Amino acid sequence: RVDGAGPSLYNPNEIWCEGGKKYLNNAKNIQIVKAADTAGAWGEGFPRYAAIFDNVFVSPEYRDIFLAWFKRFYESAEQGKLCMGQAMILVGPVHCFKTFMIEKLLKPAMGGYADLSSIVSGEGNGFNADLFQSPLAIIDDSKAAESETQLNRYASAIKKLVAHGTNKYREKNLPQIMDTLAMVLS
Repeated sequence: RVDGAGPSLYNPNEIWCEGGKKYLNNAKNIQIVKAADTAGAWGEGFPRYAAIFDNVFVSPEYRDIFLAWFKRFYESAEQGKLCMGQAMILVGPVHCFKTFMIEKLLKPAMGGYADLSSIVSGEGNGFNADLFQSPLAIIDDSKAAESETQLNRYASAIKKLVAHGTNKYREKNLPQIMDTLAMVLS
């Protein structure tokens, strides 16, 4: 007997437990890119990405923060239980490789993403199951910049999603359940 169904990303088990309840794991079969067996020097095996990182981030400290965020995500995904409390905000002018990093690095490495823009702007239909089926949630920065009110709404939504241990999971034609957030924000 289960109390509901919901995704637990990277968790290989059919049933997962949270808050004393059992859920049928309906997560899509997404995979992380397998890490190299041994670590090499910076840029060894990925010279193009290393060069982009070295040029995109203003200082090595920012690059290291990004890599630490990604390491925390990756290790928790390998264990089948994503850590909560993660958010990475990539900001900068147009053409500074934000989209490139999402599309060419994070999306393939993490197994996909979902667009959170309409939900945090209040334009969504209330169904958010696609967000819980994706390890990465993105927000279109052009929408966030429309007004100070919109920017504050986005900031509040990100804080709520990252800081709270549970969030409402609502799939079309199914009842709403509380679910542990299993996504990473970018």
